[in-house]
Amino acid sequence: MASKTSLIVSLIVVLVGILSGTLSTQGVEVNATVYIRSDGRIDPPTVPISSLDSITYTFNDDIYDSIVIERDNIVVNGTGHVLQGMGIAGSKGILLTGRNNITISNMKITAFHCGIYLHESTNTRMLENNITGNWDGIYLRSSSNNFIVGNNITANNDDGILIAWSSNYNNIVGNNIANNNYGIYVLDSSENSIYHNNFSTNTKQVHSENSANLWSSDYPSGGNYWSDHNPPDEDKDKIGDIPYIINENNVDMFPLVYPYGFVSKPDVNEDGTVNIIDIAAVAAAFGSEPGDERWNPMTDMDMNEIVNIIDIASVARDFG
Repeated sequence: MASKTSLIVSLIVVLVGILSGTLSTQGVEVNATVYIRSDGRIDPPTVPISSLDSITYTFNDDIYDSIVIERDNIVVNGTGHVLQGMGIAGSKGILLTGRNNITISNMKITAFHCGIYLHESTNTRMLENNITGNWDGIYLRSSSNNFIVGNNITANNDDGILIAWSSNYNNIVGNNIANNNYGIYVLDSSENSIYHNNFSTNTKQVHSENSANLWSSDYPSGGNYWSDHNPPDEDKDKIGDIPYIINENNVDMFPLVYPYGFVSKPDVNEDGTVNIIDIAAVAAAFGSEPGDERWNPMTDMDMNEIVNIIDIASVARDFG
């Protein structure tokens, strides 16, 4: 009987070892924090990240836990893959503390308390990421001279971007910031340049406290697009004639009439088909110009700042 029991125990040990080895080899579903160490090592080495030069780190598959970066002067390229957490309070998708010259690009970051967290870090570039479904999308804490450019920062439960505790001289440019509770929440941080972003249907577009920041580039480059701001544009330069006022120290002097990077589409509501709903949307805005109550920039197919029969015809051509 004792011999039989020993055999069973041995088999169980062997089976556990095999399963553990398999999970480690796959490296994707194992929930263990990933480290890029200061000497360039990837820890654990089984995660689907590769680097030939200890400078560029590339995702080879989705990753299901946090990444802590301990090395300066590197690029982390998600190659379109997902970095996903489990929605745990305090969790961070990518964590940088005291880092310099990091690029984080081309990944979807979701289901963390904070998607990207910088503390006392500088010269970091966050480029073309999809940051969605977190509590906070990006948090800059005491971090200056960083770049947040070309990201989709959407549907985060609290802040799309949180900037606090003397995070100054950052550049936030060309991002789509939509459907968050706060688009950007700024506290005790100034001299940040924030322009060419699309602020769309956030519960509150911006909260700014004890801060003075720049919300537009020079004319005619312009500022940001605000979905809750519909200024007239008498000279048809695609810059609204009425500034967007956040508070006395934060004003977008040159708000955009159209979303930044806007390209008109017959599929006005972007549901994948051109149908009567799209024609109805154009018809509802028919005859309107910027500043009119019925103005909808998405329905102006030729971007001439008036919705007319030409726009209806453009949609009708692709009907069905």
